[in-house]
Amino acid sequence: MVFISVVRDFAMYDRLVRNNPSNAGAELVAFDNNAENKTIPVRYNSFLNSYDYSKEAWFVFCHEDFQFLEPVAPKLESLDKGAIYGVFGAKLRVPGVGLQIDSNKDGSDMSFRGAPVSKPTTVDTIDCACLIVHSSLVAKHGLRFDENLTYDLYTEDFGIAAKEQYGIDTKVLPIRSHHYSYGNVVPRFHDQLRYLNEKFATASRVYVTTTCYAIGKATELPSVAALINSKRRIPHKWLFYKKISHKGRLTVKVLGVPVWRRRAYSMEAWHNGKDI
Repeated sequence: MVFISVVRDFAMYDRLVRNNPSNAGAELVAFDNNAENKTIPVRYNSFLNSYDYSKEAWFVFCHEDFQFLEPVAPKLESLDKGAIYGVFGAKLRVPGVGLQIDSNKDGSDMSFRGAPVSKPTTVDTIDCACLIVHSSLVAKHGLRFDENLTYDLYTEDFGIAAKEQYGIDTKVLPIRSHHYSYGNVVPRFHDQLRYLNEKFATASRVYVTTTCYAIGKATELPSVAALINSKRRIPHKWLFYKKISHKGRLTVKVLGVPVWRRRAYSMEAWHNGKDI
C-alpha cells in the first residue's frame, strides 16, 4: 500500500494517517502544501507521473483529516484490482452508501453518515476523502485526475471518466472510517460542478454525488433531484417506515406513529473496532 496525502496540518496527519496502526505496513507520501500550495489533482498526478509501475501496490489517496478505524491491508488482499474503491459513496436514490463517522476537526459533534455495506458495493461516485486504486489499473489505462478541478469533485470525475471510457466500476468497501470534516459547498464547488456537467454532457447516464448533485447526461438532469427524493413519496412508507438517525438511533413508525426507538449503532463501538 502507498498512502498519498496533501498536507497542511501535519499534527493531524501524523495522528490520523502517519501513526495510525490501521495503516501499518504502508509507504507514506505526504505533499507539504504549506511550502507550496498546489491543487490536490496536481499533487496526486505528480505522484502518478513519477511512480515506478514495476512495483505493484494499492494507492490510497486520502485527506489529512481521514482516519481508518480498522486494518486496511486485510481488506485489500482479495479485492478485484480492476475497480476503483472508496469508503463512502452514492448512487441514484441512495445518497449514502457505506457507514462513516463525520465530525468537526477537533472531533466534536460526531455523527453517522450513510448505511453499512457487507461487501464491496457498486456506486456512482465516492467521496473525496479517500480513493483507492491499484497501480496496475492506473498503468493499464493511464488514469489521471483532472487538473481543471482544484479542491472539489476530483474523485467523482476520476470514477466517472474511468467508467465512461473504460467501463471501470467504482465501489464502496465495508471498512470503518472517520472523516474529521463535514465539508463545505462553496461557490467554487458549483463552478466545478458546472465544468463537469459540460465535460460529461454526452455521458451514457447521470451520476449522483454524495452531496446529492447530479453529473452527466444533460437531458436527464432536471429529473434527478426528484428521482433521488422519490422514495419519500412512496405510499408504503406511510404504512411502515424505518430510519436510522445521524446519531445512530433507530425509529420505526407504523401508520405514521412511532412504535419503536432504540440505539442502532454505537459510535464508541464503531470507533473502537467493535461489532455494532
